[in-house]
This record gives sequence, structure tokens and C-alpha cells, in this order.
Amino acid sequence: MDALNLNQLGQKFDTIVLSHVISTSKKGNELISSCFNALQPNGRLIILNHFTTNKTIGIFEQLFQPIARLFHFQSYYPFENLTVLKDLKKKKALKFGFLNSYQLVILEKT
Repeated sequence: MDALNLNQLGQKFDTIVLSHVISTSKKGNELISSCFNALQPNGRLIILNHFTTNKTIGIFEQLFQPIARLFHFQSYYPFENLTVLKDLKKKKALKFGFLNSYQLVILEKT
């Protein structure tokens, strides 16, 4: 399945879960848009991912970025990079893990 082309399935979904996918995608905003278009009205998008939450740690994550790219991972990934999220209503957001670097976000299509 190609997550960037979910419309090809010809179906709409109640819930779509993206677990540790966004920071491995070079097209995070396109991925979210594809999911948004595949959601039914009031459908939920659940995202679990590593996000840069601290500016100081972000400096180290940016320095590590060239190595992370070798593993197809973005070590520096601020949540704000997902500009398409403005089209979804944030229902809940939980931060956890070392330095709260992981977030579980539940969004709803309005």
C-alpha cells in the first residue's frame, strides 16, 4: 500500500494510525494530506512519532541528522513542520519518553 496515494483504495476510513512513520518519510505533509483525504467526516488520525520538542536538544539532533539520514530517519523533526495539521482538530496530545521527545496525537477531521 502506498500511503501517499490512499485515495486509490476507493475507501474512506474511520481511523488511520501513523506509528513512527512521519520521521521516516521525506514527504510528511503529503502523507498527512493523503490520510486526511482518506478519512470519513469526523474520522480520526492518530500519530505516534518522535518530534523535536526542545531547542537545545534540537541542536544536537540537527548535528546527528547526516547520520540519521543513512538510516532513512529524520532525527530533527519539529511538530511545526507538519503545516497541514491546521485542517484537523487536535483532540488530545500526550508527550512521553526521554525528554518528552515522543508524542501521541489524536486529530479529528471536521
